[in-house]
Amino acid sequence: HGQKEHTPQKYHRHSISDVNELEEKLYKKADKTELQTLKTEILQTLYPIGSIYTSMNSTRPEVVLGFGTWTQIVERFLYCANSSKVTGGSKTISGENLPAHSHYINLTTAEAGWHKHRYWDWTGMTKGKGYDVKDDVKFAINCYWDDTQGGGSHTHRITGYSETTGQSKDYMPPYMTVYAWYRNA
Repeated sequence: HGQKEHTPQKYHRHSISDVNELEEKLYKKADKTELQTLKTEILQTLYPIGSIYTSMNSTRPEVVLGFGTWTQIVERFLYCANSSKVTGGSKTISGENLPAHSHYINLTTAEAGWHKHRYWDWTGMTKGKGYDVKDDVKFAINCYWDDTQGGGSHTHRITGYSETTGQSKDYMPPYMTVYAWYRNA
């Protein structure tokens, strides 16, 4: 019989709009790749080996930036100097860290104010021999009010000890915590 055999075609046809759409997708993909490469190059320029990355977020920089090996800096303040990775300091000040010292205070007082005291004048009591006064002898004693001496200006020197207490004290300046890493590869 005259049935025609169907053979698959090696080529198929697309419209021009299909070709344009495919071309646009390829350009977008190429642009994204180029942009990502450019972004990584810029970030690697900003964060070379030895640089520090700080953030309020705990996500590690290799995740955020997409490159590098980073070591987290924990429980340290950054101290700007001319050599790197030197550590030191303490959260507390101990008495042993303080030098021996003394405290001196000079205190000067003013003159005591003039004032009166009552006192007895025993000079008139001379009755009898050798001041032998019997119980039944009557005599008079003078009583006076008079001024005392008003002088009294003087200085006191108060000194302290020259040793420390030996006790530690917390010493932390006001701070805000951040996450920090330095790039080592």
